[in-house]
Amino acid sequence: MTAPSLNTLLPILLLVSPAFTRPSFRRFLTLFSGWVRTSGLHAVTESLVVAGVSGTLHHAAFHRFFSRARWSLDEVGHLLLLKLVELVPGPLRLVLDDTLCTQKGPKVFGLGVHVDAVRSTRGRRLLTFGHVWVVLAVLVPVPFTGRVWALPVLFRLFRTQADCQKRGGST
Repeated sequence: MTAPSLNTLLPILLLVSPAFTRPSFRRFLTLFSGWVRTSGLHAVTESLVVAGVSGTLHHAAFHRFFSRARWSLDEVGHLLLLKLVELVPGPLRLVLDDTLCTQKGPKVFGLGVHVDAVRSTRGRRLLTFGHVWVVLAVLVPVPFTGRVWALPVLFRLFRTQADCQKRGGST
C-alpha cells in the first residue's frame, strides 16, 4: 500500500487474508489501495494508475483477479462477520436487500426479466432486463455519525430455476 493513511486499514485487511492465497492477497491490496483513493471511475485500470503500479505490473492479472484468482468471497464475508460479532455491542442487526441493476446485452451472464419495484406503480408493473442482487448486510453503528452503516457480508446473483437448468449451476 503506497499511501500512509491506508496503513490504518491494514489490520482490518489482514483479518480477511486467510480467504486469499498469498499472490491473490497482494493483488487485492494493490487494487484496494487504488480503489479507495480513486475519485473518478472505479475501474481496475484506474485503480492501478492511482496505486502507482500502472506500467510496472501487468494489468491482465488484476483484471482476472475477480474471475479467476484463488480466493473466497464467502470466506471474506464470514471473517468480517466474525469480527463484527466481537466488536459490535449487543445483538447484530441484519438486513436483506434485493436490488435490480439494469443491464442489457447478448453476452451478459445471468440476465433476467424482473419487476422494477422502484419504477412500478400499483396500477402498472414495469418489467426490466437486468440482474437482481440479493445482499445480506450487518447494520453497524459508526462513532462519527448518528447513522448506522450497512456492511455487506454476503451476496448472490438471483437466477431463476429455468436459467440455472439452461446454463448449468445451482439455484
